[in-house]
Amino acid sequence: YWSDNREMTREIEACGEAVRRINRLKPDLVVVTGDLVNRYDDAEQWRAFDSVISGLDKQIKVVCLPGNHDQKISGDKVDCTVFKEHYGADRFALALKGNLLLGINSSYIKHCDPEQEPAQKAWLEEQLGKSDAKVKILFTHHPFFLHEIDEKDGYPVIGRSQRHSYFELFERGGLKAVYAGHLHGEAQGNYNGIEMTTTAATGKPLCHTPSGIRVITISGTEVRSKYYPINRIPEKTTDL
Repeated sequence: YWSDNREMTREIEACGEAVRRINRLKPDLVVVTGDLVNRYDDAEQWRAFDSVISGLDKQIKVVCLPGNHDQKISGDKVDCTVFKEHYGADRFALALKGNLLLGINSSYIKHCDPEQEPAQKAWLEEQLGKSDAKVKILFTHHPFFLHEIDEKDGYPVIGRSQRHSYFELFERGGLKAVYAGHLHGEAQGNYNGIEMTTTAATGKPLCHTPSGIRVITISGTEVRSKYYPINRIPEKTTDL
């Protein structure tokens, strides 16, 4: 999330240090939940992010989701072309050790894209319905809410008109938790047993939480997560 050269340098350094520590931790998967760049049409920013993320150990699977800054958004139209040129599909469904990990382009929901949002929702329902995974988790850029499902609309969150419909879908599909970014800060909520966790940024912090990463661990049907500042990322999984 780079707005000038000085910030860009600081964030490249922070993300580079996070990459080095992630390589020591050796997770099964790294998910980047969007805002890879500050301006989707800035080729230098894309090259910088590409360079940083390429430092991850090639044995670690990496998937990226688009944030609002990674796409051209005009009213209710979301154009994800540039992101897709760099990172392929703007959503994913991964089976990992008996679990189902899903990712979506939340800008379609946030901006009520009349074509993309219904198609993606149908895809999401299909993925949840056809899987008998032990644990199902969803990753997204925008949080559906920060603390309460009926809290006021605002810039960080998906509108109230959409939330109940999606969480009804999540309940039917057996979703365990939703993890989001966008806020550049920490927030935690729950609706009918489904955790809604908003995590801070690896790059530029906008709240009091320092730059870092969230580590998610799945044991049986139990899901735990904890946010670590970059300089406190564990050296190995036994330290989690």
